[in-house]
Amino acid sequence: MQARVQAQAKAQAKAQEDGGARQETAPRSSSLHGLRLGAEDTGMLALASIGTRSAIRRGRQIYEEGDAADHWFELLGGMAYTVKRLRDGRRQIAAFLQPGDFFGFETAARYGLAAEALTDVVVMRYSRQRTEMLALIHPTLGRRLREVAYESLGAAQSRLVMLGRMTAPERIAQFLLERLERSADGQTIELVMSRAQISDYLGLTIETISRSMGAFKRAGLISLSGPHSVRVLDRGALGALAAGTDAVRSRRGKIGCAARPGLTMAIRWIRA
Repeated sequence: MQARVQAQAKAQAKAQEDGGARQETAPRSSSLHGLRLGAEDTGMLALASIGTRSAIRRGRQIYEEGDAADHWFELLGGMAYTVKRLRDGRRQIAAFLQPGDFFGFETAARYGLAAEALTDVVVMRYSRQRTEMLALIHPTLGRRLREVAYESLGAAQSRLVMLGRMTAPERIAQFLLERLERSADGQTIELVMSRAQISDYLGLTIETISRSMGAFKRAGLISLSGPHSVRVLDRGALGALAAGTDAVRSRRGKIGCAARPGLTMAIRWIRA
């Protein structure tokens, strides 16, 4: 039975590839690097052959919430984000996306979030149906796609903890550490997103973010070079703060973080 299903999948995949031969395909060296498959992996080559490349201008939608979830995407260049908009105009940014990230995976028939270009971006689009057929034919590809889905689930669970249990300073520290993991030099963060977008990601007011960043700067945890560049000076202290440590010492002083039932967590600058 399984052999017959795989044979049917192979035939359908071949027919669809023949029918879609006029579509633009991705250079093998620039696509699917986030899947961490070998350059000559047959599953990767097959998947690369069905991708179509698109350039999207800053502020434009990649897809809208409620659109048919017939495709998933890889971000090749630029930055984007996924977002949930409420009827009253409020919004919750779910994720900031960088090159190598995959998005648009849905179990439902329609997208539950929208995706928007934060800067000018280049994306690769893959047919959901054809990907599922290729995953049946190429077990290594299928396994890696499942791993990507599990990683996305893990990230979503971490976001639930951040929004549900972390205090404002902990959220901001965690956000900076997330950005730091993707920075070019491991020390400088270029924040191409606005303070309003960071606010929508962290579920905090712009004023709270500004006050906390100022406190981090005075404590010697970070330095600021203009509104969009942050240099991390004490990564260990930021990590301890994000983990909920009661008192985080820095080279110039400390940020006291008090969390008690029924009280709001506060940051206070205490001079050494």
